[in-house]
Amino acid sequence: TGKTLTRWPVFVDHFIFSNDVPERWPECEAAKALGITTYMSIPVHLADGSLYGTLCATSTAKKPLSERGEQMLKLFAGLIGQYIQKESLVNQLREANAALIAHSYTDALTGLPNRRAIFEDLTTLFSLARHLKRNAIIAFIDLDDFKLINDRYGHEAGDQFLIEVGKRLTAEKQQDDIIGRLGGDEFLVASLSHVDNEEHMNQLKARFSARIAGEYWLGNINLIYPGASLGVIEVDPDVTDPDSALRAADVAMYQDKKGKSKTRFLAMD
Repeated sequence: TGKTLTRWPVFVDHFIFSNDVPERWPECEAAKALGITTYMSIPVHLADGSLYGTLCATSTAKKPLSERGEQMLKLFAGLIGQYIQKESLVNQLREANAALIAHSYTDALTGLPNRRAIFEDLTTLFSLARHLKRNAIIAFIDLDDFKLINDRYGHEAGDQFLIEVGKRLTAEKQQDDIIGRLGGDEFLVASLSHVDNEEHMNQLKARFSARIAGEYWLGNINLIYPGASLGVIEVDPDVTDPDSALRAADVAMYQDKKGKSKTRFLAMD
């Protein structure tokens, strides 16, 4: 029927022995080419009873069936099944652990790094900045009037707004940039500094503001959002640690918030 020697146990799912292979399987070209005369095979099962594969032994000589040979083949088939099962369980545990770690470092709503991930990434960024002898830029972002959006249109619209803000912030993400959600209506962007001057900082602040401000479609709600409060600072990683930098950016954000006019969002619904 065209079945190879190694596939026969898969179909019959039990121990097979033959010392007249050329007569029993004359259509098997591989056996003929190798001169196989004696063939013994047993299926390899996993703990749940599923068939994993087959374990085979062959000889060019005509060998009688021995009880010891059959027992040895069964023993090795059992050991292989146990090993495969163990490896499968180990891989499952690794995958589950990796998923758990990823979940613990990811904001469930936006998919961005969460507060825990941000602090670890900032430590890495500051180390890189020290190595490259560069400063680090921290932008602390607070979404003005987010509570009003939630209260007026519901949490579903509020969640969609946060998701869209996250997408806009990551639209121009560079390789070493950190973009994450600290929690609630607060986001953070951090990167290496390329130019050390105040004008560049003002340009960065204006760019972040432009990304966030504008038109949002939240379901059937058309929202014109004026923008967020931003605290953008540049720090020397040799003299400022990530915690202190984040606090300084937070202070700068509140100063920005106090100096802004009370422009509310406009809903075109």
